[in-house]
Amino acid sequence: MDEQQFWEIIGLFDWSNPDDQAIMQPAIDHFSHLGLEALDSFAEILAAKLFALDSQRYAQSTGFGTDHYSVDMFLYNRCFVVAQGKAFYERVSNEPTLMSFDFDFESLLYLVSDAASKQDIDDYHHDTQVSYETFSNTAGWKGIAFPKELPPGHRPKS
Repeated sequence: MDEQQFWEIIGLFDWSNPDDQAIMQPAIDHFSHLGLEALDSFAEILAAKLFALDSQRYAQSTGFGTDHYSVDMFLYNRCFVVAQGKAFYERVSNEPTLMSFDFDFESLLYLVSDAASKQDIDDYHHDTQVSYETFSNTAGWKGIAFPKELPPGHRPKS
């Protein structure tokens, strides 16, 4: 799978549905025609996209690091950006102030495992080359100070 195919799958999301699972269902159904290699490739591209948005320059407009310190919510905000498709992802990449705390899409993290289940692949797991977890992109957080009283994992590694 290449990046174009990745964005085509994201483009299958049906935003007319009120439920996250229903929004992703067309993409999950599409995966039923693809194999394990496609799942792994999709997971790699998704992780890379989320990793690229994992930095203080994107976090600022969500209030992360000032108004709230939820590493999970910042991840879910980044998921929303990817879930909106290539054009929106590129706009946010070029203009970090478009990131918002108001929108999140945690369910994107489960798309690949849901698609694997549809293919009768039990316990799907793939270790991606980069982590999408908040603070994994250490270059994006270099020199940023968070309150010392926050527990590890809720502030960048020193």
